[in-house]
Amino acid sequence: MAANQSADDTSTNSKEADNSADSKDESNDNSADQSDESSGEEADEEDSETEDEADGPPPLVAMTQDIDAEFARLAGERIAHSRFRYYISLPAKRAMALWFDTHSQYYPFDGELFPLSDLDHTTYQHLWLPLFTFLTWAYTILGLSGAYFLYRSGGRRWVLLAFLMTIPRVAFFATIENPEPRYVIELFAFTAILGGIAIATFTSRSYETELISPDSEPLSEV
Repeated sequence: MAANQSADDTSTNSKEADNSADSKDESNDNSADQSDESSGEEADEEDSETEDEADGPPPLVAMTQDIDAEFARLAGERIAHSRFRYYISLPAKRAMALWFDTHSQYYPFDGELFPLSDLDHTTYQHLWLPLFTFLTWAYTILGLSGAYFLYRSGGRRWVLLAFLMTIPRVAFFATIENPEPRYVIELFAFTAILGGIAIATFTSRSYETELISPDSEPLSEV
C-alpha cells in the first residue's frame, strides 16, 4: 500500500510539473507574441511618420550668392528683351491694380472680385465686393469730373496740388514688384473732395437750368 501511494504521489507531482511547464511555455509564447505585435506597431508608426515626412513640404533651399547672381542674370535678360514692358507696361498695370482694387483688406469679406465663381457666399463677397468696386469707380469718375470743373473755373493751382499729392505716390508704388493697395486708400480723400465739387457743379447747373427755362415762373421782385 505504501508503495502504491508513493507511486501515486510521484505521478501527481510529475503531472503538476508538466502542467507548470506547459503554462510557462504558453506565457512565454504570449509574451513573445505581444513583443512581436508591439514591435510591428512601432515599425508601422515609424513607416507612417516617414510617409508623413515624405508628404510634407520639401526642405527649404538656402539662398546663396550663386543662386542670387543667377536670378539677377535672368532678370537682366528679361529687361533687355523688352524694356518697354518692364519700365512702362508693368508699372501701368500695377498702378491700375492698385487704384481699382476692391480695397476690402480691413473687412471680413476681403478678397478679389474676379473670378466670380470663386466668391465666398458665406462672407457675402458676392454682394460687398461688387459694391466696393462700384464705389471705387464712382469716386474716380466724380474726382476727375471735379478736377475738370475746377480747372475750367480758374482753380488750376488746386487741381495741380491734388495731382501732385496723388500721381507721384501711385507712380512710386507702381515701380515696386509687390505693392499693396492699402497704401493708396488715403488718396481717395482728395477724390472725395473733387467729387464734391463735381456734384455741386451738377446741382448748380441743374438749378440754373430750371431758373432760365421758359416754363418756369419769373421770380418776383422784392
